[in-house]
Amino acid sequence: MDTGKRYTIVAGLDFSEPSDLALQEAIELASQKGEADVHFVAVVDDSPGPPGGARDGLLAEAAFRTREKLEATVAARMHERHQTTKPTFQGVIHVRVGSPADEIVRLARDVDADLVMVGTHGRRGFQRWMLGSVAERTLRLAHCPVLVVRRKDYEAPEATAPEPPCPECVSRRRATGGETWWCDEHAKPREQAHAIQFSERFSFPNPIWFGGAAR
Repeated sequence: MDTGKRYTIVAGLDFSEPSDLALQEAIELASQKGEADVHFVAVVDDSPGPPGGARDGLLAEAAFRTREKLEATVAARMHERHQTTKPTFQGVIHVRVGSPADEIVRLARDVDADLVMVGTHGRRGFQRWMLGSVAERTLRLAHCPVLVVRRKDYEAPEATAPEPPCPECVSRRRATGGETWWCDEHAKPREQAHAIQFSERFSFPNPIWFGGAAR
């Protein structure tokens, strides 16, 4: 049933590279949706420093500077995306003060968001423990789908790389059309099968029929 509600996205931004990717993805998705609202939010973290009037003044100044930067950043990306195409969605700027993940989730609740988008650096181990993860906390707290955006980089070293496929096993599967999976070595009795990473795109020479219609 069509309720007339516009598709609503909340994009949490911190002006980092992953944040810029999340910004671009939010604009692209909203453009595809057509009738949509995108709420771009940057959060001034209020955790450091003791409470007091001087701290409040610094937070107010930081919020003002953040709003200027957020407006300029969003405007530049929207201009790039819509140089030849008229925008079909509405963008709203928010600056909040508090815990970043908490404020992103609170805004999502306030605007009844359908999706939250955040970027992540993909940190691991000690660095992740020290710096925390806004994306991870947002995932845990949000009451709607969360899309975590990061830069594609398959060349980066991984802590635990999967075992590469056995060339002989791959060759045997291809030669037999998938009827035989293992090479002679890995098909031996009581031999523990090795981990494999294998994918193949299959094509069928004849149509497949579902319910009387060719697909």
